[in-house]
Amino acid sequence: MGVLANIKKLFYTENDDYVNDIEDVLETELQPDMSRTVIEVLKNEEAKLEPVSLGKKPDEVEVKNYIDSTCQRMVTVEQQNKGLRREYEKVTGYLKDIELIEGMDSDRKKELVSVAEEIVELERRQKKINKQSQKISDANYKTMQQYEDIMNKELVSMKKREKFQLDIKSDMRHLEGEKAGLLYEKKERYARHAYFKTISIGLSVMIISLFIFLLIIAMFSKADMTIPFIIIIAVSGLLILYMFMGVRNNRYGMALVNRKLNKAINLMNSVKIKYINNTALLDYMYGKYGVKSADELEYVWGHYLRIKAEEENNEADRERIDELEKELKERLYSEGIHDTNVWSSQVVAIIERGDMVEVRHKRNVRRGKLRVQIAYNDEMFSQSAGLLAVLMADRPEYERLVRECVEKNKISDAFYEFVR
Repeated sequence: MGVLANIKKLFYTENDDYVNDIEDVLETELQPDMSRTVIEVLKNEEAKLEPVSLGKKPDEVEVKNYIDSTCQRMVTVEQQNKGLRREYEKVTGYLKDIELIEGMDSDRKKELVSVAEEIVELERRQKKINKQSQKISDANYKTMQQYEDIMNKELVSMKKREKFQLDIKSDMRHLEGEKAGLLYEKKERYARHAYFKTISIGLSVMIISLFIFLLIIAMFSKADMTIPFIIIIAVSGLLILYMFMGVRNNRYGMALVNRKLNKAINLMNSVKIKYINNTALLDYMYGKYGVKSADELEYVWGHYLRIKAEEENNEADRERIDELEKELKERLYSEGIHDTNVWSSQVVAIIERGDMVEVRHKRNVRRGKLRVQIAYNDEMFSQSAGLLAVLMADRPEYERLVRECVEKNKISDAFYEFVR
């Protein structure tokens, strides 16, 4: 019994139950879709970071890689949120402007509406002239007019974002395939572990049985069994050596696979954050410009430029529109409106309450999307900072590495605030 107990102890690992779960993991497949909104993506499992197990005795290089990758994720989401918060403040400013316009004194509001109505009438007259060539909606036209100064830059940015999205999806498929391969190898290692365990028990039973059998023969026949005993001992020694080498090599292989799997999971976590943020930015840009792709934006922008070129032929009306727009901006400025340029392309909203409600709704939707993404990035920062805080608490010997990493990446203030 003692021999069997020792053999069982030699082959036992705390992860034996893990083998049964590997098949379920291997059956999952990540299929990112660029057309999904960020809300849909955040509800999916692919938005969740996967845990990394460093084991009981990780080497310092492995721990440093884990800390560096976690810090890099924190840097990524902090940088994303700086730009997102600026945009959030800008959209909030638009909503405050709407409140100021709707709260204007009735007499001043009538004068403002009168200027807006004349602008709308002149623009309608121009559109009739250019109706044959106009291939885009009024909403598209107004949007292009509103963002005319930055549209070339935004179009290039959207194309880069879409290309980056395809690259990210390719990276995610590659990493998912690599992870599946490592999980399969891990399963094979555990199967080999079970094989050695079964064989060792069988051999032990067989050797003990042979010893008992030879002892019985020696007792009853009084024959000299020295040579058979020596042979059995020699064969047993060779088998034990073979089993020992096999077990040791397999344990080393399992440890190597676990390190590779941790590295793949760390990379996947970092890529997932990039995927979520890029999906959110594309979703926001599509909503902002009223399109579904960079190709559609390019089409709308090209037609807008042609329409604008034809409109410039109607100089008299254009000059009058410019005068009225200038007057409109001055009146708005006197009311404390922080961005008067926006309303030159949204004059109908000043006249029609329904249009103003729609403008407010769109701004609120944009602000809501920004709030969701900022909250996601804050949560990712907190999760990553929490992992490092737990590491510092559980393994004080690695506190120096954590502090060096957060200070090197200039996220120490936010990290220490979280820890406090």
